[in-house]
Amino acid sequence: NCVELLPVFEFDETACPRKNPHTGEQLCNYWGYSTVAFHVPMQRFASRERASGAIIGFKTLVRELHRAGIEVMLDVVFNHTAEGTWGESNWHSWKKIAHPRYYLLSKGCDTNYTGCGNTMNANDPMCAEWIVGCLKYWALDMHVDGFRFDLASTLCRGGDGKVCHEPNVIKMMSNDPELKHVKLVAEPWDCSWPDGYLVGHFPSCGEPRWSEWNGKFRDTLRSFLKGDEGMKGEFATRICGSSDLFKHNGRGPCHSINFITAHDGFTLRDLVSYSGKQNACNGENSGDDHNNSWNCGHEGPTWDGGVNHLRERQMRNFLVALLLGVGTPLLVFGDEYGRSQRGCNNGWCQDALSWFSWSDCAKEENKLVRFTSLLISMRKRYEHIFCRRGFMGEKDIWWRVHWDDPYNYVCYVLHDHKAANGYSALLFAFNAGNAFKECDLPAGKQWFRLIDTNLPSPKDVCEDEKKAAKIDGSSYGMHPFSCIVLKCMADKSEGFSFGDSENEYLQQQQTQEHLKEVVKRRASMELLPNIDPAQVRATGMMRRLSSMSGIVMELAAQLNGTSNEGDHDVVIEREPSSTLMPLTVSSCMLLGLNELEEPQPVAHMQAAAVTTGGSIFSPAPEGSAGSEVAVRFEVSCSSTNPGEAVFVCGSASAVGGWDPAKALPCKTSASAFPVWTSEVVKVVAGTKVEFKIVIGPEASMAGKRWEGGDNRIVTPQTAADGQVLGLTCEWGVQ
Repeated sequence: NCVELLPVFEFDETACPRKNPHTGEQLCNYWGYSTVAFHVPMQRFASRERASGAIIGFKTLVRELHRAGIEVMLDVVFNHTAEGTWGESNWHSWKKIAHPRYYLLSKGCDTNYTGCGNTMNANDPMCAEWIVGCLKYWALDMHVDGFRFDLASTLCRGGDGKVCHEPNVIKMMSNDPELKHVKLVAEPWDCSWPDGYLVGHFPSCGEPRWSEWNGKFRDTLRSFLKGDEGMKGEFATRICGSSDLFKHNGRGPCHSINFITAHDGFTLRDLVSYSGKQNACNGENSGDDHNNSWNCGHEGPTWDGGVNHLRERQMRNFLVALLLGVGTPLLVFGDEYGRSQRGCNNGWCQDALSWFSWSDCAKEENKLVRFTSLLISMRKRYEHIFCRRGFMGEKDIWWRVHWDDPYNYVCYVLHDHKAANGYSALLFAFNAGNAFKECDLPAGKQWFRLIDTNLPSPKDVCEDEKKAAKIDGSSYGMHPFSCIVLKCMADKSEGFSFGDSENEYLQQQQTQEHLKEVVKRRASMELLPNIDPAQVRATGMMRRLSSMSGIVMELAAQLNGTSNEGDHDVVIEREPSSTLMPLTVSSCMLLGLNELEEPQPVAHMQAAAVTTGGSIFSPAPEGSAGSEVAVRFEVSCSSTNPGEAVFVCGSASAVGGWDPAKALPCKTSASAFPVWTSEVVKVVAGTKVEFKIVIGPEASMAGKRWEGGDNRIVTPQTAADGQVLGLTCEWGVQ
């Protein structure tokens, strides 16, 4: 799984002089393809306005997506810069440094292979080195997994503007050892036709590692599924991985990034609802006029049930072809529920119009969202068919097509060579025309229906193959503009279930809850507060950020004894430590106590489970929920400065309820140092408690330092009478 983000480098969203002609609203640069600073995340994307808040926020985003098994790719713009846009003389960087080194010029003037007023001279050694250095920063420091290069053909142009076969900058990216782990994806065209159209021919300059946005896949499927005649052969090539584009230079189907829609152009719903663009809201005549779209009989929204049903079928047809085709599918956010931009196919300056609607998504939860989700599950179940490394041959696919017939009806059978018991196969049929078609089924086999896009939800897709409808007879009737997927099974009882299992569903729910907690977390949870910006240099800040990695909690085998009764509480006087100390925490162990009259011996009882991220919690023993348990915190910390103490601050009221002023103080003694021990406090048994360790002055809230990383999470259970629930932590290790 992977998420690709539109540009996140710093850009000026106010750099748009246009207004909406209908409302008078000032438009903005919503997409961000006009970069002004390439080593800085967009500051207005940060949740808090404080030093390096955007860096911390972006790193947190990447970390949490990685924890959910999702890679992060960035859409990067190295084809032009924001300088000189809209005719303004805002030459704030490269043009005043070395104009001819960073920009492609013709007779001393900027060239315009990008449609944005200038073109970067990417293959000049100075410019190429800067580009590669920027990629290394985002890959190594910000931990992104790959890059999609906007208008990547401009990166292949030499100083004379002509396309090179082995461009220097591509060679540097492809062979740099520090970038060998990242994914490289090209949008293989620019605004110059035809020399800039490099689909299937983008140079790798080394091992075949570059993937490409397959514009021919998009154009072919749009034409085929709306019924343009004579498209069967081209459709068959694209649905099987586009071997004509990627096989010749050693690449495979996975290098074909298949897509139907993208951020620029119609959304999936608008693709089947509008035959022409509706971009008057931009105050300009922008956007592509060649969309291969079809409104299904009415332009824009309608109450006509027949038109709306046809549109629903078409959206499902596109999703089947995309997600159950060979190659790497790319799905635009919102298409899973049918997001609309009211016909605007160039939303670069449209803010609210481009938003994801959670309410609209909820309405489609049991319809198009369910259909999309099950298609993805089906793709995963049959990844040996759809996620293949090599191209298909005669042993893999059986075409049942009259190639000379111009009508767009295609049927094919994919043989499942990894079937556990007997012969198994998937039959696909697309009826992309106005006629009713009978799909003849291979004789001597029993077929079951998995998908029929003409049927209403939930019959449109089967969640469990064991419950799939059996097809009686030698053919299956297909309505106009519909597609089917059938399966041949020797033993129906061995069929797959595409719905989420109970464990998978619970894990997803826990991940969602954790992500909600992360986005609500105060900036102080991610960055040490009260830092005087005037006293912190950039190098010091980067050292601090580098120390804020993820946290792993481990259960200790046993807990050390409490401090000696004869010790006196003292403040340890020693040399001040650096404020750039590592922030880590090592072990966590639960022990228990019931009564508080006198200090009790600490019981050595290991907790059932303690994890970070909230992914697993030990359940409270039956009947114990709601009862109170006494807890004592013991923190190992040698990073305090003179006059400072250690505190525990967390979600429970006993540890301050996240209010630092009410945090639970810990004390130490000369013989106990560096162990700091709190008083015994009561918390509710079986209830999740989140907390962090804080260092700061005993009598003041100013200058308190929070530990980095995730909140610590424990779930105290009840203990036998006379036992203490003891929790040990170490500042700097989790």
